[in-house]
Amino acid sequence: IIVNSFMIRYTIKCKGKCAAEFEGQFPDKKSFTKQRRDGMIQCPMCDGHNLRFISLRTKITKNPDLRLT
Repeated sequence: IIVNSFMIRYTIKCKGKCAAEFEGQFPDKKSFTKQRRDGMIQCPMCDGHNLRFISLRTKITKNPDLRLT
């Protein structure tokens, strides 16, 4: 468990045929990249793993229970 109040909110886009967009929060870009590479992140619409982030937004999240992970 990572206890960190600073999270990066990624808007993630599926590069598959559904082209869905969704959000995820990670403590840093390295965590996002590793989880994506290891197949731990998948598209909620088509279960695809061919994903990329299209924007970054920072958010201070004081309550770990409110994080979108």
